[in-house]
Amino acid sequence: MHIVIGGAGDVGFYVAKALRSEGNDVVLIDTNPYACERAQGLDVLVLKGNCADPSMLKDANIDTADMFIGATGDSEVNMVACGLAKNTGSIKTRTIARISSPEYLNEPSSTRYSNIGIDVAVCPELVAAMKISRILSVYNLTDIDVFAKGKIGLATVRVVSNSTVEGKALKDVALPEGCNIVSIYRAGEVIIPRGSEILVTGDDAVVLYTDNKTLAELEGTFGSVREIAPTSRPRKVMIAGATNVGLQIAQILESRMQVTLIEPSGEEAENAARRLKKTVVIHGDATDIDILRLQEASSYDVFIGAGQKEEYNILGCLIARDMGVERTVALINQPKLEKIVESLGIRIAICPRLVAASAILQHARRADVSGLAMLYQGMAEALEITVKEGSDIANKPIRRARLPEHAWIAAILRGEQVIVPHGNDIIYPGDKIIVFARTDVVPDVERVLISG
Repeated sequence: MHIVIGGAGDVGFYVAKALRSEGNDVVLIDTNPYACERAQGLDVLVLKGNCADPSMLKDANIDTADMFIGATGDSEVNMVACGLAKNTGSIKTRTIARISSPEYLNEPSSTRYSNIGIDVAVCPELVAAMKISRILSVYNLTDIDVFAKGKIGLATVRVVSNSTVEGKALKDVALPEGCNIVSIYRAGEVIIPRGSEILVTGDDAVVLYTDNKTLAELEGTFGSVREIAPTSRPRKVMIAGATNVGLQIAQILESRMQVTLIEPSGEEAENAARRLKKTVVIHGDATDIDILRLQEASSYDVFIGAGQKEEYNILGCLIARDMGVERTVALINQPKLEKIVESLGIRIAICPRLVAASAILQHARRADVSGLAMLYQGMAEALEITVKEGSDIANKPIRRARLPEHAWIAAILRGEQVIVPHGNDIIYPGDKIIVFARTDVVPDVERVLISG
C-alpha cells in the first residue's frame, strides 16, 4: 500500500516504522527539521512541510494513496489534512485522524466525522487513560490490554523476589481456570513460553485471562497480585499534570475514587477545575515537597506523574514514593526508558505515545485485524484477527499453521466461547484469534493468517 502520514513526531514515527516493516510504501510529512532528519533512517520518503497544505499532499502523491494518517499533535491540523486527503486523493483513500481535543472526540474511536472526510477518528489520550485506569484496578500489574470487546485480556505481571512462582517451571505453576502464560519478557528478549521454562525475578509474564474475577485469583499464583480492597485503605489518587492524559484519567477515576490533580500553570489549573466535576484541582508544582506535604500525599494510594515532561513525572513519583505513596505511575516519552525508570523504584512506567501508535495501527491494518496492542516497549504485538474462509489456517489444526518463528496463537474466540488452544484445536472461518508475535515477524503473520 501507498501510505501518507502527516506528523513525524514519536507517534507518526512508530506508526511509520511498523507500516514500513510490512513492506508498505510510506511517505512522512513534518514541519520539524529534527523529526524529518530522524525519520530518514526508516527507509521512507520524508517531506518537510505542512501536511494540511494541498501542494504538500500533491508532492506525497496523495492521488495514488491507499491511506492517509493525520498523526501530528494538533487535532485541527489532522482533521483538515484528512479532509484534504479525501477530497484531493483517490476515492479509495482511507483516512485516520489523531484527535486529542475532548471538544471533538470523547470516545476511543469514532466514525462520526466521515461526512468531512475522516473515516476513523482516534483519541489516543483516552485509550492511554483507560489503560492506566484498568491497571490501577488490580495491585501490582504493570500493563493490561483487552480484546474481543472485553472477553479476553492480557495482563502483564512482574515476577518479584520471594514470590510463590519464583524459580518454578511454567508447567508447575497452577494458574486460575481460563488463564495461560502466553509470553515472557526477560533481559530485553521476548520468550515463547515452554512448560520447562523457569520463572526468575524480574520477568514480565503476560497472562491471558477470560474473566476479570481471575485477576484477583492471581494473588494465590504469583503472590504479587491482589485486588485493591476498598476496606484496606482510602482509595485516593494524586495526579500531577493537567495534560490531556492527566485530565482523562481524572475523569475516569473521579466517580469512584478521591482524586486530586496538581497543575503548575494557573490557566491550565482553572481549565481543569471547570472540566472536572469531583476532582480537587490544586495550582502548584507536584515536585515541591512542601506542597505534597500540605496535601498529605503520604495518605494517597497512587501517584501518577502525567505532565508533559518525563523528568517532571519521574521526579514527582520518586518524591511521592519517599513520602510513603505505595503505587507510583510515571508517563514517559521514550519507551526504552521503561525498565530504567522502574529500576528506580517507580512501580509502573507507561509511554502514551506508544499506546497512541497502537491505537492508530489498529485501524491502519487490514479490516481483518480488529485489535492490536504493542508490548515490551514495542518489541512484541498482540493481534486480534478474524479468520476468513480461504485463509491458510482455516479448517486446519493449529499444529499445521505455518506461523513464523516467534509467533503463536494464544486464544480462540468462537462465538461467546474462549478457548485456550492446543496443537490439535482446529481454527474455523469466523473465529477470532489472539496472536502473539515479535514485532519483526508481524508482516509474516499477516501474510499467513490474512492473505492465505
